[in-house]
Amino acid sequence: MSKEELYPVSDFFTVLEGIDIYKTDKWWKAVLRTQSKYGERVSVYLWTKDRKTGKWKRKQKMGAKDLDELDKIYVAFKKLFGVK
Repeated sequence: MSKEELYPVSDFFTVLEGIDIYKTDKWWKAVLRTQSKYGERVSVYLWTKDRKTGKWKRKQKMGAKDLDELDKIYVAFKKLFGVK
């Protein structure tokens, strides 16, 4: 991500850190650590670029409130992929 381009999230959140998973001309996925008045959260965002405006629009968002919740998600993914 270029320093000029910020992660396109709601003004409700302040992005503390972000790591891009991938970015193409049409799709952008990143893991963000954000802050709101309710505290910090880590979320996976997926955006698509609007063809008419050229702006990024959020398509999906999935978060975890803590490492315990993330571990449960990880275990579920492993089980569904057939990994023991």
